[in-house]
Amino acid sequence: MNNSTIISTKEEIGPVPKLLSPALHYYDLDGTLSSLNSTFDFIYGYLKNKRKYVRLFLGKSIALFLILTKTYHPVKSRSLLINIYFWNLKTDTLEEYFENVYKPVFLKSLTSLGRSLLNETDKADVMLTGCTEIPAKKIASLFGFKEVISTEFYYNNGKIKGIKTDTYGNFKVKHLLKRKERMIYYTDDLRSEKSLIAIMDEIVEV
Repeated sequence: MNNSTIISTKEEIGPVPKLLSPALHYYDLDGTLSSLNSTFDFIYGYLKNKRKYVRLFLGKSIALFLILTKTYHPVKSRSLLINIYFWNLKTDTLEEYFENVYKPVFLKSLTSLGRSLLNETDKADVMLTGCTEIPAKKIASLFGFKEVISTEFYYNNGKIKGIKTDTYGNFKVKHLLKRKERMIYYTDDLRSEKSLIAIMDEIVEV
C-alpha cells in the first residue's frame, strides 16, 4: 500500500518549500526539471553532430520494428536502444559535445521548477533519474546537486561497452531501500514508477 503524501504544485510552480527536516529531497529529471529526454535527445544530437547516421538509422529502425510488431517493451527495448546508440563511444567526446552543444539547448528547456532550482543558493540533495550517466552527471553539476543516481555504463579504455546499472523507472528503488532519512520526491509522473512512489514519504507532483 502506498502511504506517501502527494502534494501537487501544478497550479503554481516556483521555489518548492522544504517540507520536513531532516530529509533527503530527490528530483526526477526528464519532465520535472527539463522538457527534454536527456538520454535520447542527447544521443540523437550527438550522433547527428558526428555524422554517425548509420547508427542513428539502425537504432530508429529497430525501434520502429518493435513498435510495429507490438514487441516493444518499455524497459528491455530502451536498454537495447541505449546499448546500440552508445556502444563504443568515447567518454571525452560525449562530454565535449555536452559542453559545446547540448548544454545551452538543455538550459533553454528548463521547467519552472528547473529554473527555480538552478538559481537557488541552498542546493537540492539528489537528482534521481534513469538518464544515462554522462549527461546526467553534467546536468547534476549545473544544478549543484550533492548526489546523482543515474544509469551507469561499463567501460573499456574510455569507451562505453554497455549498461552496468539501470536506474530507469522502478529500478531506482534498490538504490534507496537502505536509506534512513525521510525521502521527498519531486516528479511529473505518478503512474510509471508506482514501486518508487510507494517507498517515498512525500511526493511533490510538478
